[in-house]
Amino acid sequence: MTFAIPRRQLTRGAAILGALALAAATMMPALAQDPLPPPSSTGTNIPLTYQGPPPSEVDKNLVGPVKLLRAGTVDEAAFTVTLPLYRGELSNGKNVWYILTDTTDERNAEALGLNFSAKLNYAAIG
Repeated sequence: MTFAIPRRQLTRGAAILGALALAAATMMPALAQDPLPPPSSTGTNIPLTYQGPPPSEVDKNLVGPVKLLRAGTVDEAAFTVTLPLYRGELSNGKNVWYILTDTTDERNAEALGLNFSAKLNYAAIG
């Protein structure tokens, strides 16, 4: 016994299947887990509150995660970063706005809460 499927139904079925595949492909990234590493208390009976800050936050000579952005505050819940905004002026009097994240001067870095980057001196070289 042979069944004939009308071309119109076949086209409609393919379109519905394509739409479902597209919807699934766009929904999957939204349902993915956050790629953050697990807390240091994972797999132990030691509570997270006992862990303390990463060693590199206390002593820069120790290994561990380092906060790379010192100039601003990060709001992980809102996925935003707040940085100080500075105003400058061009020679024609027009205002310009800028942010600072790094400096080649170690004392300025400490005073302004910026990252010290000695190699930034080489940024303007050819």
